[in-house]
Amino acid sequence: MRVRFATQANHGTIPGWEGRITPDHVVETSLAQEAEGFDVVCLADFGCSELFPALTLIARETTRVEVSSRIMGVFGHSPTLFASGAAWVDAVSGGRFSLGLGASMPYMVEDVMGLQFERPAARMEDTVKLYRALFGEDVPGIERSRSGRIRYRGKTIRVRHASLDLVPLRTPPIYVAAVGPMMLRVAGAWADGVILEHASPAYLRWAWDRVREGADRAGRSLDGFELCVETHFLTDTDDPFLNARKTSWLANIVLHCAYPGFDSLWRHGGLWDAAMEVRRLAEKGAGEEATALAKSAIAPAFTLTGNPDPSRFRAWFGRYLDLGVTMFAVSERMETLVGVGPREAKRWAKHRGRHPEHP
Repeated sequence: MRVRFATQANHGTIPGWEGRITPDHVVETSLAQEAEGFDVVCLADFGCSELFPALTLIARETTRVEVSSRIMGVFGHSPTLFASGAAWVDAVSGGRFSLGLGASMPYMVEDVMGLQFERPAARMEDTVKLYRALFGEDVPGIERSRSGRIRYRGKTIRVRHASLDLVPLRTPPIYVAAVGPMMLRVAGAWADGVILEHASPAYLRWAWDRVREGADRAGRSLDGFELCVETHFLTDTDDPFLNARKTSWLANIVLHCAYPGFDSLWRHGGLWDAAMEVRRLAEKGAGEEATALAKSAIAPAFTLTGNPDPSRFRAWFGRYLDLGVTMFAVSERMETLVGVGPREAKRWAKHRGRHPEHP
């Protein structure tokens, strides 16, 4: 089982960039991450960004890393545009692109983008099925004309003449960010991997079972299926930038507690009572108290806190390896935060005897 490390090139807070990104920053950061030993360089749309131009820049300038949209909101593009964008970036990179999709949240979709947030799991299933069909795969429910154009009547999407605008190199892998049971089953049935965030070991076991249910219902094997866990390390540091990132990440945990769409994380991760107290504090405007509780009672269940320590990282890392995780999405300052860089971690995993619970 291979182990890979992914990181993100367009974080919201960048030293020297005053909280905004530029094309130069994306390229410079991606090249540095490639040199550092990361396997995948990702861009996130933060609910409202257009990623394909920036992904093309990264694809042209890098030579080794996989380039990925991790993640793009599924409501922001049609499946045809997702497939077209993926095919173009994959061609520019020479076959190094993967498409990461997620549902986002009602606030981002409706209040920021002005679109309707409806039936996210069904929208994801329609999108991934059409994506695969546009790359020539046989998909149930898809009809093709003699010229190869696609007709599909899905649960949320209907097309009559869909097609790609260039000859693709291959079908770029597609990853689905999932939390609840319906989306996890969609990932198991149609995707090449699943992306989990804030995943405690208890939640990860539950989520993996839902992925398996989806695969079983679709009659497909999960051989080669990627299990990606996104995490940040909340370790102590004197670096102002990293401390700002830590604060931002804790605020993200509070947001996930406050929004009911993420309840599965806490219910099946053994963190329900703490998460509901964070929600109560956030709803009454006690932001500092909510953040403090998230840091003390929730974050330690799935990430490292305290002092950077390679031995503590290895214990955390080994636990997730034993649960079958094949990709770790972490901070680009990984070595500073935990004392171990991606190359060293991969060497250690390679020589470590592993007996995954979910091979």
